[in-house]
Amino acid sequence: MLLNMKQYERAAEFLEDALERAPDDIEIKQKLSNCYIELDDTERGYRLAKEIFEDDQEDVTILRTYCIGALKNGESEEAIKAASALADVVLNDNDGDIEGDLLLFNCVTYLTVSDSASWTDFQYRIYDGEDTDEDLMRLFKKNDFLYNYVNAVYYQRNKQDSEAALPFVEKALSMQEGSGRLWYLKGAVYLDLERFKDAKAAYMKADEITPNDPSIMFALANTLDALEEYEQAYSLCKQILAQFPNGVDHGDDHYGVSYHVNSLYSKLDRYMKEEGNK
Repeated sequence: MLLNMKQYERAAEFLEDALERAPDDIEIKQKLSNCYIELDDTERGYRLAKEIFEDDQEDVTILRTYCIGALKNGESEEAIKAASALADVVLNDNDGDIEGDLLLFNCVTYLTVSDSASWTDFQYRIYDGEDTDEDLMRLFKKNDFLYNYVNAVYYQRNKQDSEAALPFVEKALSMQEGSGRLWYLKGAVYLDLERFKDAKAAYMKADEITPNDPSIMFALANTLDALEEYEQAYSLCKQILAQFPNGVDHGDDHYGVSYHVNSLYSKLDRYMKEEGNK
């Protein structure tokens, strides 16, 4: 509960006591490692995550924690190792593991996107396209799924070159068509290229795989607006707004959906009222 409330200092104290009583409990270690990372105690967070990783290399939460911990501690090769292991779990998933899919997208974003906004913590980018360190590039290329995934995100988000991103996202999707996040990424690529009908189809596929995700729903609403399908976009905005309480903390909404959807809703609300008055 304390973790859900982002009270990391109190949660860390509680978990440290719990770990003394149950020193082999992997779940306690994982949660404590996450607390340390959130508190910028990166060395302890990383070392604890590494210890857990050596015991369990398939738990998606552990893999994500180890990847971010290694990145923040400057251990680039280990971060790629963890991301690669997570990519393998997602690649081999046939049961629609939404959590693993989202955590991989999160890790790939850290690996590829440089964002100066302090609330995102995306300042740890180590992938830089053709300028990536040769040794690190060889590690990325060992995992074809991860390599295509990071290139797709890198070109679409960091370089803002969706034409270059498209073949990479298509290749990654050809390897795992059940990834809602990759369909979401493909929708973003098409939206950048103003291929609105294709973007709509991709976002609808993402929404089918990962229902009720506000970031996917907003992307679809935004595309519907671009297609002048205003009633459908308006209805979707209302559904998204119902998910956000008033005064949502920006730290709980890393994609800024609550802010952007309010802006789109206001625009569409004016349109709907004007149409109703005709």
